[in-house]
Parts: sequence; C-alpha cells; structure tokens
Amino acid sequence: MYLEIFLIVAEEAELPALSALMRTNSQIYAGIVEYEQSICKTRMQRYMLAPSCDVVSTRTPEREVYPRFSLDTMGELERRQKRIASIVSHDILSANSTISEECRSRYVAGLERALHICDHVLDLSNQDSERKAQVEYIKTLSIVDLAFLFEAASMGSVGWARGRGADPTTDPDYLHKMLAFEDLVLRQGSMFLWGLTQGPDNFYRHSIRQMENVAAEIHDWEFNNGPKLPSLRLAVIYAFIEKKKCTFINFTQHMAAIVEREIKGPLPPAGKEVTKGIHQQT
Repeated sequence: MYLEIFLIVAEEAELPALSALMRTNSQIYAGIVEYEQSICKTRMQRYMLAPSCDVVSTRTPEREVYPRFSLDTMGELERRQKRIASIVSHDILSANSTISEECRSRYVAGLERALHICDHVLDLSNQDSERKAQVEYIKTLSIVDLAFLFEAASMGSVGWARGRGADPTTDPDYLHKMLAFEDLVLRQGSMFLWGLTQGPDNFYRHSIRQMENVAAEIHDWEFNNGPKLPSLRLAVIYAFIEKKKCTFINFTQHMAAIVEREIKGPLPPAGKEVTKGIHQQT
C-alpha cells in the first residue's frame, strides 16, 4: 500500500516538488530511482506528443541527450511546453494578417502542435546523422500537420525578417537566410525560435550562428559544393505534394486552404487529420 501511494505521488507531483522529496530521505530517493522509468511512462501521457526515442536537451545550446524514460526528459518536456506556449503568442508568429480574431485561438493551437512536432523531429536526429529518420517521420504526417509545419516555418521567417527590418533589395543573402530560418524551425524546433526571441544571449548567438551556417550550406548546395544532406523544408513540401497530389507551383495555395479550413473547425490530434468527422491516421 505504501509503495502504491508513493508511486501515485511521484507520478502526479510537480518536478520541483518531486526533486525536493527525493532529497528528504535516502529510501525515497532510492525508490524513485528504482521506479524512474515506470513513473516517467505515466507522466508522459499528459503531453501532446510523447517522445518515441531519447530526447535532445535544450537546457543549454550545447547538445546533450537524455534517456527517453528519465526525470531529465520530464524536465525537458516541461521546458519545451512552457517555451512553445510563449512562442506562439509572440510577434514572430503573427505575420499572417489573414487570420481573424475569431479564428486566432485555433490558429495558435495549430502552430503550437506544429512546434511540438518540430521538437520531436529534433529528437529523431539522435538516430542518424543523415536525417533519414527525420525525413521518414515527416512522410508519415497528415496533410494538416504538414501544412501547419510549413506555416510555422514560413510565417516565422517572415516575422523575423520584418522585426529585423531585413530588405531583400540590399541584402544579397536575404533569400538564403529566409530558407535557412525555415529549415532550422524544422531541425531545431522551439529552441531555435525561443533563442531568437526570448532566450538569453548565449541562445540568441547560437541561433544566429546556426542560421548563418545553414545559409552558407544552402549556398554551397546551389553551387554543388560540400555534403548534400536532405532539407527538412523540402521534405515537408514533397510529402505534402505527394499526399495532396498537387504541384510545386501551387502547393502553397493548397496549404493555405487547409490551414484556413482547420482554423474554422476543431483541430485533430497530431499525426491525424479529420475525414468526415472521424480522426484517421494518414
């Protein structure tokens, strides 16, 4: 009975309270460590998109990986959730002027879900160095998810450019920077956007440096220089074109139409789209 009560408390308590509890008694500490995976599996159920693999820490800009079922991962998921909640209400994602006030909350919910998916894409980078796992995951997403991923990335780049007063007529690298921004939203998720808009100096510098590096990577790709790792932005576009049966010329119109349709009705869970009122996996 004592163990059952103890596990219920550990599964429901806030992480700071759980951490304090572990410091009060060596037996409690040992019990939490022993049942850490079980506790974390239960706690994960409260998140929109639970990780399917080990998780990349965004506590600092330096790369660190946490085991999937660990209290460190629980802390990371809480960190991401708080950051995403602040990002989706920031000016950087307010560039789409066609969204009415009546639809704003649904639009924000779609962006929030998209950023959780981007964070999962970041975690999949643990599985290989050539982005194969990330590209394959993107292919499994619904057209709704793909449309909102592209919306978050593209509107983020527009919002960033406007906020910086960027001018394509005076900046020869403008297009490369915009494309780099969009790819980094998909590669780095909420950490990249948060670092640019609300993070401390070390996160901001890291995000800017990443954008400069990816812009140079895109430039080299155009001139057939260096390695040619898949662009996640293009992976989203190609997956959408394949599912929607549209073309590269008009895919943005189809994406915009899907976003408009979704914000006027209930959003389906991540990885699913609504067909005749029923959530169906695509």
